[in-house]
Amino acid sequence: MERPTTLICSSISTATFPLVVQVLENQGREAARLQAGRNGIALLAVLLPACAGLALTADYIAALLVGPAFRPGVAALLPIMGLTALARGFRAHFIDHAFHLSGRPLLMLWTYGPATVMNIALNLYVIPRYGMMGAAWTALLCQGATVAFGWFIGTSLFPIWLPVGQTLSCIVAIIPMSVVLTLIRFPLNWSGLLAAVLLGAGVYVVSALVLNVGGMRTLGLDRVRPRVRPKMPALTD
Repeated sequence: MERPTTLICSSISTATFPLVVQVLENQGREAARLQAGRNGIALLAVLLPACAGLALTADYIAALLVGPAFRPGVAALLPIMGLTALARGFRAHFIDHAFHLSGRPLLMLWTYGPATVMNIALNLYVIPRYGMMGAAWTALLCQGATVAFGWFIGTSLFPIWLPVGQTLSCIVAIIPMSVVLTLIRFPLNWSGLLAAVLLGAGVYVVSALVLNVGGMRTLGLDRVRPRVRPKMPALTD
């Protein structure tokens, strides 16, 4: 779960973070705040369906990548790990940008430190009693804590934000994909996994275009709309 989501997040933040830095230098904090919001929606628009898709195809992944004795456990773990990867990616590649934009990255220790201590302490209790599932839920809880702490401290340093309407659109857009992948099942082999991935991606893209997630539909129309306007006839005396 970590490798593909980290690759996605790194690809997006590598392209978008320099943009918000440039806006901050040239246009000021308010313009940078707006650009940071657009960056966050761009990240959510890709990361959210990726994590949901990995969770929804957990049976296929478990059947193909691990032995029979471990498949039920891996299939049960992947959805929890998907939520953990979502929290980790969103924190590291969006919320943590507030610390960098404010020039105070060392304050991130106040978000990572308490969560690390809490993770170790809880694992000492839950792993002997609940095993791997307890460890997975503990990791999710602690990642959620870093998101909350990071947002609280980070926004006090630099006013990053997320447009509420666009955030809701990102969430709503994955619902049709989730329903389709839950109802339609494929064989637990490579062809089945590929079919599930293509189906889920196709349904999500259609949903995202209908809901105009991140302005995708608007940008697409701008791309295909003819750019050359008919020339007006010259006025003559």
